[in-house]
Amino acid sequence: MLKVLLFFFLFCSVLTANATHSIELVNVPYYEDGTSSLGFEAIKAKTFKKNESRVASFGFTQSVYWFKVDLDDVDTPDGHNWWFQVSYPLLDEIDLYVCDTQGNLLEHKQSGKRRPFTQREIPNRNFLFSIKGNQEPLLYLRVKTQSSMQVPMGIQSSESLFINEEYLLALSGVYYGIFIVIFFYNLLSFIYTRQREYFLYLVFISAFSIYQLSLDGLGMRFIWSDWEWMIIHGNGTMMGLMILSIIMFSRYFLQTDSFTPRLDKVFIFLAYFMLVIMVMATFRPYADLILYLAGVSIILPPMLIFAGISAYRQKFYPARFYIVGWGCFLGGSVLFAMNKFAWIEGYTFLSYAQQIGSALQMIFLSWALADQQKRSEHEYMQKLSGLNTLLQEKVNASLTQIRQNDQRLIEKSRLAAMGEMIEQIAHQWRQPLQTLALINQNLYFKVQLGTVQKDDCVNAHDKINDQLQYMSQTIDDFRNFSQPHKDKEVFVIEEVLKSALNLSEGSLKYAKIKAHNFSKEEHLCYGMRHEMMQVFMNLIKNVQDIVLQKKLSDVWIKFFIEQKENETFIRIEDNAGGIDEEIIDDVFKPYFSTKKGQEGTGIGLYMSKEIIEQSMSGRINVTNGEYGAVFEIVLPHVSLYEQEV
Repeated sequence: MLKVLLFFFLFCSVLTANATHSIELVNVPYYEDGTSSLGFEAIKAKTFKKNESRVASFGFTQSVYWFKVDLDDVDTPDGHNWWFQVSYPLLDEIDLYVCDTQGNLLEHKQSGKRRPFTQREIPNRNFLFSIKGNQEPLLYLRVKTQSSMQVPMGIQSSESLFINEEYLLALSGVYYGIFIVIFFYNLLSFIYTRQREYFLYLVFISAFSIYQLSLDGLGMRFIWSDWEWMIIHGNGTMMGLMILSIIMFSRYFLQTDSFTPRLDKVFIFLAYFMLVIMVMATFRPYADLILYLAGVSIILPPMLIFAGISAYRQKFYPARFYIVGWGCFLGGSVLFAMNKFAWIEGYTFLSYAQQIGSALQMIFLSWALADQQKRSEHEYMQKLSGLNTLLQEKVNASLTQIRQNDQRLIEKSRLAAMGEMIEQIAHQWRQPLQTLALINQNLYFKVQLGTVQKDDCVNAHDKINDQLQYMSQTIDDFRNFSQPHKDKEVFVIEEVLKSALNLSEGSLKYAKIKAHNFSKEEHLCYGMRHEMMQVFMNLIKNVQDIVLQKKLSDVWIKFFIEQKENETFIRIEDNAGGIDEEIIDDVFKPYFSTKKGQEGTGIGLYMSKEIIEQSMSGRINVTNGEYGAVFEIVLPHVSLYEQEV
């Protein structure tokens, strides 16, 4: 960026230094026609005043000004084509009267912004008139304009003119190239962020670019040479839009409603005022509004800079670029405006003051917006990080709560199973107790009859011992289930299955279900024994409920356990008719039950899935087979846990 600025200033210095066959006309005598009614013949008799300023500059006025140029006082060597140049493109009407030494009119030439562009001798952004040097020694120039009465005059050879135009066009290319680059950069930023600050900045860049094109004559030269509305009203409208967008941009960018609320009210008033002026500029003459536009452009800079300083003091750090940027632009604009009002002299530097300031302003303001965006993204990332941390904490708390709830569901399911087991144990113990009662009564009668033999006692002892062993095994199985270990361990799946079948023997007999275990060898598993037992009992209970609900007979349930590579597969099949395909994907959901009109929690299969996936690090699924439902449980082989254990 510094290289671009250096290149920009280098061009300015080249233009200032290039004086080959170029003569600046200074202290040109003038006459003010306050009535705007004098003609050429009448003006020749008037006394012209010597202009004390180098460049004729009279501010905003309704008067017509006449200038008298005596070429006898100007050294214009022969051998060149000479051009009389007025290098201020905003002048409305220019009339050049070429006279001989006696004052006789030789030629009358016309030009000006309000006159057809095709009327100019050559298509140039400035006003150029061909002359014959010493052969046409006296020139009268009549100027009328609604803009500032500035008439910088000079005489150039064709060679000098073309060289200067090349440099000026190259400089303009660099200048407007900066605008174009910054415009599209901020346009992409606006598309990305959708922030109104970027939109208002884009409006400002657009309005200022059009205004500047009008100011330096390039717009008239290349774009709207035949567009009458733009020629007459474009300056005022674009200047109003430019100031309005500056005010609104500053309000939102500097957050003046928070940092400087009193000044914010002034900005709001000025914004409405400029909106009215801008609308009026679309149909009112430029001269009626220029004082308001220029006046606001002068009083606005200190307020904007003060607002920027206030925001910076309140730790809005992007304001530092804003202050520098607007300081450059508004400083150049103040010099430019003061020059228009003829409060300060000079033309060459002051005519470029606004361009230099605006180029710096565009760069620094884009820098300010980028810094604001960077800081906003940083703050957003910090907030996001904080929210992520908070969310993670809440997720962890929720997961902990879910695990606790799942554990409660497991306990609830296990307690429900324990209640059913107690009923089953009571049912299973009826037959052993009846057998024990018969043995006891038989021995009693033999003792009473005196026919008891030693073998009778031995046989009775063996039978009683078998029944007691059966009843003791039932108690052990129940105790293993009701008083589980809290730590994981390696256990044999077949042993757990056997215990589950023993505890479920009564309910299986009641439902007339035959259970078959087709496992040929022992398979190890790592986890909690009692939870695996609960899974088996839930699946057995599920088949029992279907049988009782559908009143089926000749039902069987088969268990297959086998190892494949590093996984153990447990398959449970039945011939109870399977599960409806419409609900088969829902059977593992919590509280889902098909027991219409019956008591059912709907958590049995859900808890079985949670146990297999969470506690056993496995997976479970269900499909419909040839005869009924097929549940498949896949568990990691115990060797994967040997190092951990």
